[in-house]
Amino acid sequence: MVYSFLTPVITLNGTAKEVMEYYAQRLPDTEITHLELYRDAPAFDFIERDWVMHGEFSLMGCDYCFLDMQEEDATPGLKWSQSLYLTCQTEEEFDLLFEVTSNEGDVLMEAKAVGEYRQCACVIDRFGLRWQIVLK
Repeated sequence: MVYSFLTPVITLNGTAKEVMEYYAQRLPDTEITHLELYRDAPAFDFIERDWVMHGEFSLMGCDYCFLDMQEEDATPGLKWSQSLYLTCQTEEEFDLLFEVTSNEGDVLMEAKAVGEYRQCACVIDRFGLRWQIVLK
């Protein structure tokens, strides 16, 4: 049997490239692995902004796809039921992820012990992405 890969897709309204660059510059083992902009495709050369038609991004070993919707098909926004869940191995890693995601964002739950987790925090970053960060 051939297995397919499941890759989460994050759809934004014009900030995908900025999000990818922000985290790639600040987090270890994080990089943009592929980037196609609408303006570089002949069918969309009228789009002058750096909007992402297809972006691939590796965040600390997990792969994601990013894309921007055009204004006439704008996404209605990110929902509470959607978040990125990061499991940290060390206190230093947890502290870095919390610092980077909460910079200019909203901390919904300050870092604290919850159940079996030594640290747990919930943040909406400056781009509107919701993050759950835990340290086992």
